[in-house]
Amino acid sequence: MSALESFSRPARALWSVTHISDSEFVFDFKSSPLVYAHWAGQQAAAFVTACAGEALEQSLIDEAVYLQGYDQAFKVIDKAYDLPNKTINLLIQWIHQNNYQIVGSP
Repeated sequence: MSALESFSRPARALWSVTHISDSEFVFDFKSSPLVYAHWAGQQAAAFVTACAGEALEQSLIDEAVYLQGYDQAFKVIDKAYDLPNKTINLLIQWIHQNNYQIVGSP
């Protein structure tokens, strides 16, 4: 929040906002548009970079786990049943989308 507010709080002070109704406001900008062209974004950039790094790290772990499970399931199904690769792939995707369960209709 502090990274976002480091820019938005000073920028917000440059605006006069009048609330007219639930969905209607009057905005009066009391400065130059250059405020938005020349701002120090180091704190915001550091925050976004940290978030992207964490997301990427977790995403790579999740993807590796999924691919290992996919490969194992493919081998087991392929060995047990005479199905085209495309059908095995679709079956694995369907099972994955159904929380790793094969559920028949009642």
